[in-house]
Amino acid sequence: VRIRKSLEKVHGLADLCKKAVKSVYSISDNKQTIKFNGAQFPLYNQKIGSKDNLYFFNEIEVKYIENDDEIQLRPLEAKVLPLIFNLKTSVQLLPSLARIDPNTDTVKLFDGQHKAVAQIIGNNRDRIQCVVFVNPDVDALRVTVYEAHTDFVQQRYKRSHIDAKLADI
Repeated sequence: VRIRKSLEKVHGLADLCKKAVKSVYSISDNKQTIKFNGAQFPLYNQKIGSKDNLYFFNEIEVKYIENDDEIQLRPLEAKVLPLIFNLKTSVQLLPSLARIDPNTDTVKLFDGQHKAVAQIIGNNRDRIQCVVFVNPDVDALRVTVYEAHTDFVQQRYKRSHIDAKLADI
């Protein structure tokens, strides 16, 4: 009842994370680590051509997160309710994706909005698992997210195929 009532007021992550607290961060000279809100993390680089794409992984406090209105354009869908109940008993397989906006020094979540809402409302989490890109090219990310949900969307598992594999096991 509490979850259903909470969801009535939520149309997206922006309803739960209205205004993020600014983050304080600095990158080491060798680009191997990032100091983020007082903690140090390994910094990874997905180099494409000659361009660096720096990122780190951590659980980010919800107070530092806001919805990315430039990349995350979808509203929350009804599938969030079953996801909430699933995440009460199952491990979350993939983290949400976010970026540090150099103009606002806030963490903007652009993929995994449903998981974040499910964890905040359903599991009362005050931290969200995130892969956080550091000052990325927003236009390139927007295209990548669009293509991931259109041209390169992968086929869903067929239950009959999974059932047959599980029966074999």
